[in-house]
Order: sequence, then structure tokens, then C-alpha cells
Amino acid sequence: MPCSVRPLLSAALALLTISAQAADLPAGVLGLVALPEVFSSPSCEPHAPQDVPLYAAAEDRAAGRAPAGVITVVQPMGLIAPGTCNSSVAQLRWSDGKTSEEWPIQESGYEERAAVVVGRRGDMLQITTDRAPAWIHRPGLAGYMPAGMLLKDKLLELPRDLRPLARTAAAGTRQAHLAWEPKSASVRQAREIRGETWLQLEVRAAENCTDTTVGPRATVWVPFHDAQRQPTLWFYSRGC
Repeated sequence: MPCSVRPLLSAALALLTISAQAADLPAGVLGLVALPEVFSSPSCEPHAPQDVPLYAAAEDRAAGRAPAGVITVVQPMGLIAPGTCNSSVAQLRWSDGKTSEEWPIQESGYEERAAVVVGRRGDMLQITTDRAPAWIHRPGLAGYMPAGMLLKDKLLELPRDLRPLARTAAAGTRQAHLAWEPKSASVRQAREIRGETWLQLEVRAAENCTDTTVGPRATVWVPFHDAQRQPTLWFYSRGC
């Protein structure tokens, strides 16, 4: 019998955004990273928790310096009734003896939890915490979902009028002419140019989910970050 995850009400998930919004994300966000060592699967598959060390600097692990803390599971996933299970509960435990029960995480998919990535150096990823961002080691960047990959085939949120940012080419200076404000969009492809992510979008005048009219559409390029390093668009992890 397939299992379904019962929604958690514990403080450890108090900062989880059920339907992620661009406004909830930190400046400079690069994407998300899955942490199967601490986040159990929503399908209730067997889960063997492992601690994930947190480093203050990207070079600390290679230099043999002690971690600044760990992400640790304090309540493993467990079946509570046929067809129902509790998700694992993870906390941050710091080297100064303090514990963070609440820390920023997001959904990469329906009830699929992930940490928020704001930096990358080799196989080290910098994630947000309730303190300063910390670094984790992900061999081969396992589980890392950069924005260009994460947003593809997702229902997108457009928190602003994209017309001032729309360009005819990736990293181009020529503004794309749109006589109407885009209300929905989908990602066709992504490019990394001089360290910046550019997204080719099919933009539409019709709203997601509620507007059944066909309406005009166009193809434009927009940067993933604006001038303040805020994301220009994001996605709804639970659809309409």
C-alpha cells in the first residue's frame, strides 16, 4: 500500500514555505539542494539519517578545520498508521552548544524539502541557516538544483512586470518589445553567461490556472537575478 506523508506541525519546519514565493527567498539565491541524509522522502521510503557537517568557510573542510555545526535528524521518519508516515525532523546543532530548531528550507516539489543555496565553490555549496550562511560538501554536486534546471517544466510565479528586464538575447542590451504585461511563463532553456543565469521564457498574457483564454505569447530572455540580486521569478511547488 502506498504511503503518504502527514503534514508536520513541529517548530523544526516552521520556516518551510508550502508554496514557495520569490519574496521569501534571500538575495543571491542560486537554487536548492536535496539532502536525503536528513530529509526523508515523501513516499515513506526507508530512511537512514546521517549528519551533514556545516562549515563556516568553503575551504575549511579541505584545510581540516572543525565544522561549525551539523544538520542532524532528531526525529526519524516513521510509520504511524497504514498508509501514513511522519517526515523526519532535522535541526542545526552548532559547535557553541546552541541548537536551531527553525531554519530556512523550501520545497523543490510537492512535500520534497530542500535547503536554499546562495553560494557555490567547487563541490561546496553555501546554504542559508538562521545564522550566517554555512557551507556543506556535496560530492559531484549531488542533489544540487540550480535555478535554470529547477524552474524548467514548473508552474512559474511572476512577482513583477518582466517587461523592463526582457531582452531579445541572453545577456543582451536590446530590450524585447512587449505591448502587454506577461502574466504567466515557462522556461525553454537556461544559459550561464559571465556567472549570471539567463532564462529563455515563453511568456503569455493569460494567467496561470484561472485564465482559459489563449491570448498573445512571445519568447524573451530575462536574467534570473535583478540588480539587487533578488530572483525575478520562482515556481509553485504544489501547482495550481
